[in-house]
Parts: sequence; structure tokens; C-alpha cells
Amino acid sequence: MAPSPPARRRLRNERRSAIARYALLVGVLLAGPSLACGHAATEPGISWAAVPLPEADASARERIVRYGPLVERTARRFGLDPALVAGLVWVESRFDPAARSRAGAVGLMQLMPRTARGIAARLGHPVRRRNPRSNLEAGCYYLRSMLDRFDGDVRWALAAYHAGPGNARRYRRRGRMSPATARYVRRVLEARRRFARAAGPRGLARGVRAPALGGLW
Repeated sequence: MAPSPPARRRLRNERRSAIARYALLVGVLLAGPSLACGHAATEPGISWAAVPLPEADASARERIVRYGPLVERTARRFGLDPALVAGLVWVESRFDPAARSRAGAVGLMQLMPRTARGIAARLGHPVRRRNPRSNLEAGCYYLRSMLDRFDGDVRWALAAYHAGPGNARRYRRRGRMSPATARYVRRVLEARRRFARAAGPRGLARGVRAPALGGLW
């Protein structure tokens, strides 16, 4: 006998949660054996107090120093470039966990309610958008999934983060982004370059393409 619709939904959610847990494990392994064992990463991290952001006031710099290490740890957990995630957080919220947009996006990575609910279903636990740790976990999960969907192409993954994956696919088919999305992508990549400079020459040399984990979204 075929399973009932509620049973099918439950099986589908269980499968998504299992995929999400597998992806988190792979993200840790991709970040390096030292992280998998709970130790600090072997490659140099970002010097958060030395990020060259002339437009950042004293309050913003305090937030960067406070939340930067959490940004870095969460990015590595998902196999992401920490400077890229930091650049996105800077453009989205200026590292302010209380930031709220007119559209209703909240937190460090400016998560919309619907997006947060979808990620929570896949992670298997609630997403608390105002909580810095939970917000970063969900935002990195979503960015990771957009990178996988767009074959590791950072520009199109950022376009999807900004405008949604459906719009990003349409932009890609026609060969150009909307002006607003193109400006957003340029701003994030410029901020990424500045955060990478605070990680020294190796941070600048590190590419921003990322290996796919698969099956996240």
C-alpha cells in the first residue's frame, strides 16, 4: 500500500534532514583535519581588528571584532571562504545582528522569514534569525546551497542570494544581471577582497570558487 500524503511528507523531510547533516559533516572535513578534531585551522585566519574598511565607524569595528571569529568558524564549517562570508555579512548588515530591512530580512546575513523556515526544515531544527550563531549557520547553509546550485560560480551564487535562485537563473540565461544585483555582487566581492587582505597574502591568493557538497537545496 502506498504511504499516505502525511507519511510521504515526513519521509521527504527526514531525507532532507539526513542530507543536511551529511553536508555539515562534509563541510567540517573540507575545512581541514584540524577543524574536524576541534582544533584551530592550520591556515592563517583573518585579523579582524586590521580589516581595511575606512567607512567603518568605531561601533562597526567593535562588531567586526566581536562577531568576526564566529563568521570565520561558521564559514569553514560549510567549506566556504571566510572572507567571502564576511564580505556578504558586511554588505548585508554591517555585522549588526539586530539589523532589519524594510522587506523584513533580519540579522547578520539578513534572512527572510520564508527562507529561514525552508532552511530550518532542511537542518532539522529551528532557525532563530536574531541569534548571531543561528543566523550565520542558516545563511552559510543557504550560500553553500547556492554555490552548489550554480556550479561553484561565486558571482551567480551571490546573485541568487540577493535576488533569489529563480531570478539568478533567468539573469544567467540572458547573460547579464539586473543593475541592482550586479551592484550587490560587486560590493560583496570588493568587501571580500578587503577582508582577505586582513588574512595576509595567502588570504588574497585564495580563490573564491568552492567545491560542491551536493543535495542541499
